[in-house]
Amino acid sequence: MVPLFAYFYLAAIVLQPAVWVSMFYNKPVVEIILLLGFIFTIFTRFDRLKIILGSPQVKYFTGYIIISIISLHKEGMAYAIGEVGVTYFKYFLGYILLMAAFDDDKRLNNGLFVIVISGVIVSYYCIQLSQTGVGVGLGIEVQKLNWRNATQWIGTFGGSNTTAQLLLFILSIALGLLYKQFAFFKKYFLVISIGYIGYAFFLTHSRGGTLGLLAVLSYILYLKLKIRLKYFVPAALVFAGVMFALLPQEEGRGIAQSSTPERIDLLYQGLQMIKEHPLLGVGSGQFYQNNTIRKTAHNIYLNTFAEIGIFGFFMFVMMYYVAIRELLKLNRDGSSGELSKRNILAVSFALISAMVANFFLSAQHEIPYILLALITIPSFNKGVSYKANIKEYQYILGFIIAIVVIVHFLVELFFKIFG
Repeated sequence: MVPLFAYFYLAAIVLQPAVWVSMFYNKPVVEIILLLGFIFTIFTRFDRLKIILGSPQVKYFTGYIIISIISLHKEGMAYAIGEVGVTYFKYFLGYILLMAAFDDDKRLNNGLFVIVISGVIVSYYCIQLSQTGVGVGLGIEVQKLNWRNATQWIGTFGGSNTTAQLLLFILSIALGLLYKQFAFFKKYFLVISIGYIGYAFFLTHSRGGTLGLLAVLSYILYLKLKIRLKYFVPAALVFAGVMFALLPQEEGRGIAQSSTPERIDLLYQGLQMIKEHPLLGVGSGQFYQNNTIRKTAHNIYLNTFAEIGIFGFFMFVMMYYVAIRELLKLNRDGSSGELSKRNILAVSFALISAMVANFFLSAQHEIPYILLALITIPSFNKGVSYKANIKEYQYILGFIIAIVVIVHFLVELFFKIFG
């Protein structure tokens, strides 16, 4: 039963039925799935649950949630727990459900296919919206084209950039599942799905999302050509910089007249928030309220750092750092079967695309935490674990500070060049 709840959870997150399917309209679909799934987990998979709760990722995740709540102490703890605590607790329960449910390669693979199938349905409605101007939705929330005529989904993923994040996540998984796929039906289903989801993704007109997709395609090229990493990484970075400069701006405008200066200004204002509130930030979810443009940072890393400070951001980074180290350790082991290797590729592609795209996009939804679960599950199931030491903590903190300094310098340089 627990895997079934996990499949329903993934489908509900992608499809957002509570805002457009009449039988689910305004009903707490995700919350009900999580509650029932967690209850069944306690009664049927308690031993696995205990191991999950003792894992490093859960400890960092818990610290991240606690600091996010504390960061809003000025607003009152009742508000902090009600607004932020409840939201992040749902993300946490989703993570636990997926970790508990996908206890073997087959169930994880089924979960990945549920994501792809749900993505095809979303893509259908996004393409329909682009072609006809008519979208789905009930009540006051209706799917519609944005001011740039870019397509978008609905609910949590309303907004073209947020839709691009969702479709990029799904597209990356589909590409990973297709890589060295030999089963005839699955292979051609994935080929058609990739074309369909890719077209819907293109209709979002997201430059950050496009760079994320280019990163995945570059990694596939790296795997195919077996280029040495020390040559591939610098070439990929140069290529990314050139593509970012050459990607068309809105309505054919140049960089100075496009949204780029606005996003650079958001970077600058975010850096000022970090400077003024380095320890606990301006408060979880408060970036929007603390800049003159009244937008998010369009950068998940800056957004998180500015909102919850260096301690919270450190917890956020460590969740993924440990999971990635475990995944790399498992991949180097080389003992995984074909299905396991395909799963690892799928979640790795999703990770790569997210890491790049999120430099240009913010994420206030479940996808980052679903991704965390997906990249943790393969190594967790094989008993592969990793514990960071004090030197690594120091290195990561130093790296974070160095990146902030470098970004501040680049922002200042941008304003000097473009005024």
